[in-house]
Amino acid sequence: MHSNPVHSDTDAPAVRSFVDRFARDEPNAAVDSLLEAASEPRSVLTSLFGVGYDSWYALVADDISGHCLDCTPGWGRTTPLLLSLADRVSSYQPTDTGRRLLESRPELDGADVVSIVGDDIASAIDGRSFDTVVATGPRPPDREFFDHVDRLAASLADGGTLVTEIDGWPRTSGVTDLVGLESESERDTGLSPTAVWRSIPSRFVAALETRGFDDVDLFGLLPGGSRYRWAVPADDPDAIEWVLDSIETDSTGSGLVRRGATLATELGLVAQSYPSYVAVCRTDSSAESDAPSADEPDTTRVLRRGANRSIVFELSDGDVETVRKVPNTPTHSRYNERAASTLSELTASGEPIAGTLPDVALEESALGPVLSESPASGTPLMDVVTRWPTPPDPDAFVRVLETGLGWIRTLQLAHAGPRRRRSPGAARRELAPDRFDVAPPTVSDPLEFPAVPAHGDYHPGNVLVADDGSIERVIDWEYSALESNPAADPGFFTLKLAAFAFGGFETGVRATLLEDTPYSVRVAESIVAYCDAIGIRPRTFATYLGHSLVRQIDVHFETGSPWRFHANPREKVDRLSVLYDGFDEIRRRLGDARAASAGGRLSPTVESPPLDPETPVGQHPQDPSTDFDAPRDPGQR
Repeated sequence: MHSNPVHSDTDAPAVRSFVDRFARDEPNAAVDSLLEAASEPRSVLTSLFGVGYDSWYALVADDISGHCLDCTPGWGRTTPLLLSLADRVSSYQPTDTGRRLLESRPELDGADVVSIVGDDIASAIDGRSFDTVVATGPRPPDREFFDHVDRLAASLADGGTLVTEIDGWPRTSGVTDLVGLESESERDTGLSPTAVWRSIPSRFVAALETRGFDDVDLFGLLPGGSRYRWAVPADDPDAIEWVLDSIETDSTGSGLVRRGATLATELGLVAQSYPSYVAVCRTDSSAESDAPSADEPDTTRVLRRGANRSIVFELSDGDVETVRKVPNTPTHSRYNERAASTLSELTASGEPIAGTLPDVALEESALGPVLSESPASGTPLMDVVTRWPTPPDPDAFVRVLETGLGWIRTLQLAHAGPRRRRSPGAARRELAPDRFDVAPPTVSDPLEFPAVPAHGDYHPGNVLVADDGSIERVIDWEYSALESNPAADPGFFTLKLAAFAFGGFETGVRATLLEDTPYSVRVAESIVAYCDAIGIRPRTFATYLGHSLVRQIDVHFETGSPWRFHANPREKVDRLSVLYDGFDEIRRRLGDARAASAGGRLSPTVESPPLDPETPVGQHPQDPSTDFDAPRDPGQR
């Protein structure tokens, strides 16, 4: 068995060209060329720079130490993360192309990493010794897998540990594909019943133990689309029960996960029925690090994968004790530092709105600064949106929009600083990402606005609401800033809500901002009411409508995130182009709504007077019956 290829044979020329440009320190041109030439460019970029797909490392970090052999797919994708845990890393690269990309990765510049080159891994590692061997990429536990394990085990030092992914029987048999739990898999559809039988955890654990491993711990991986979403200790039924209670969306995949896992739990089969597993195989059982001492509380750690950070929930007796956000790659610790800095300043003010902000602290770890916070009740506002039909009911859409605009307006008014003046040239510079060629709209006159804090990723998925519709907490501040323009956050909320509700960014923008629809007039009225409350002109709002997209792109590059080598920033640039092409129409509609408001023709159902201090944050003063029909979440989402 060898490292999984990062591309199909069809894309091999495009990938070689990509690596050539990347090695010449032309990463943007390299990504652009791959997006144009490869048949599956997103798959290739994910294999090479996937963010968060290896975040289960946070659950096994204590088992990775000393000299580590990285024999994973992705040509060094996981190497920076392993380097933060181990003393030094050797990366097996069976191809010259893979070696060149590994050596070109900027995050490994000057690091203690060497490439091990060979036609096969047995000859490449012959005579070498490693304290830890990591082999990611799920694969069926067939004869080839165990031959591979035998070769790796022979290179382990005394007391060494092997960490590997393994397919469970639902994935090996194709059940996960059949019922839609995964949108794609790499399984061999021709596997025999014997291979499926070997994929039962009790069987492959026994096979691992016969190869000299004294102790084998399993973590089950629950899918979400083509990748896992949750990592759960496989032998802890209480942990999976908590995860099931935490899945509130009504998507087909989530429903199937709930029903399948609930049945498996009732039959006592849950530990045997995960689609795939991470196995931590120790040659010295005394090295087990997760067993609590007599003086320590009996806690369970469950991980949910995130984009920049993954969330580790520490559970005790079925309740969340602590929520920790762990960087998915070492450079992502800067997202935690950014969030902690902003939140500490905002919560120290003593304003009532601070009660809806996370109370956070930074904790040092081998993976970088971890953001620790107390669990939050409430359900993501996104869960309301996912239950809507397409297109949604206009009244429901406006209620959620005004919930979002109401909270951010209250935050901004509580922390508004001096007014700033932007010249047309300065404004245009703020509307274009630093690393991409984007043509912002023409700004003919200076713009003025109060300086306010910005969340930076303010959308319904990051807003937790109570049963009565009031906002409990707003989470995920990794793109935040203490001073920004006031249009960025409400603009981003409007855009994301429209994209979620109408099934796509451009479709949502047309339906809510560009065309005559049951939504566009009311959206414009709500935005104008917000502008009046915060003290900016509607044209300023239209100008900075997409500013959060610009800042997110720039933050990826400022942070040194692997996201800068993905399609993601380029897709944001495409969305900016949609907004800038429609700028004149958006500005006109907001201007018409402003004129109607001044003439007394603003619809009373969307009028936005100053907030009454007695009104619950997030609940519109004129709609006290707002009910989002969403049960409470047992912990932070």
